[in-house]
Amino acid sequence: MNPEEALNTLSDRFKTTAHVNTVFGEPRTIEGKTIIPVAKVAYALGAGGGEGRQGPSDAGPSERSVSGGGGGGAVSAGPAGFIVVDSEGERFVPISPSRRQLAGACLAGFMFGLMIGRRGRR
Repeated sequence: MNPEEALNTLSDRFKTTAHVNTVFGEPRTIEGKTIIPVAKVAYALGAGGGEGRQGPSDAGPSERSVSGGGGGGAVSAGPAGFIVVDSEGERFVPISPSRRQLAGACLAGFMFGLMIGRRGRR
């Protein structure tokens, strides 16, 4: 796989895993208000490759062509806030750092509960 193909493969994988529906779920309508979650998503991708000639070595007396390549990436997604749509109009409600920490703690507790629950069923 050449570096361009590797980068495209990584990019396609990130597109399917890091979007608002994965992080938050679908918009909800509650008591006449529609709540639309907003996420902050960041991608970092890198790939590279090269080729050259390797001189005589223990593996053989003649030169040979060698090549190599690799790629990697990361994605970060987290809550930024939500949009409230009601009879008064639309407004963005940001999630403050302390609310983000609380949301993260709730999510961690939920995941911990799922793990314990699954172990208990075994």
